[in-house]
Parts: sequence; C-alpha cells; structure tokens
Amino acid sequence: EIVRLFYRADVAIMSLYALDEHFGKDRDVEFDDGGFVFIALNKSNLDYCKKHYLENVDTESRFFEDVLIIECKQEQYLDVVFFYGYDYGINLFIPVSLATKKMKEAAVSWPDD
Repeated sequence: EIVRLFYRADVAIMSLYALDEHFGKDRDVEFDDGGFVFIALNKSNLDYCKKHYLENVDTESRFFEDVLIIECKQEQYLDVVFFYGYDYGINLFIPVSLATKKMKEAAVSWPDD
C-alpha cells in the first residue's frame, strides 16, 4: 500500500538499498550504525516520528542536513535528512504540506538521471 500511496517509493527504496549495502541488512535500524527511512503520509505519521525518533529535535529550526524535492502524482514530498553523528541518520519523507518553513526554504530539486 505504501508504494501505491507514495508514488516515488523508488527514491525511498534507493535510500534503503544504500543503507543496507553500506551498513548491512541485518542491523538493528534503531540502534546500529546506518539509520533508517521513515515515510510520513500524514500528520499522524509525522507526530509518531517526532515522538519516537526526533524527540530531541527542534524541527522548526535548521537541524537537518539536506532536503530534496520528490515529485509525486498527488503532492510533492520532501526527503529531509537528519544526521546523528557520523554513521547514523534518518531520511524523513514528508508531504510538503506538513513541512516546516525552514525545510521548504532548504529544498533543492532531485537531480534527473
């Protein structure tokens, strides 16, 4: 269902493959090096992510590392990258409508290949 709702799931899957290739498929994604991908389809998903994974992060500030624009059928998404040290990060895919002003300002387009 996630692929149907989030049209550009290929972008998220590429992020997952990169993490798995570099840090291993069998790692504990919440505690071992690497990190994970979180796709927030709505405010409820975003609130869950903030509560469990970004609890000490002021998402209104410029705490994230990078933001990419992901074109989707229904709505644009942003891939917001948060780094925690050298070997751990979270790729948060979020609808533009739920993004903070700072995230929108920092967004850059996904390079066409």
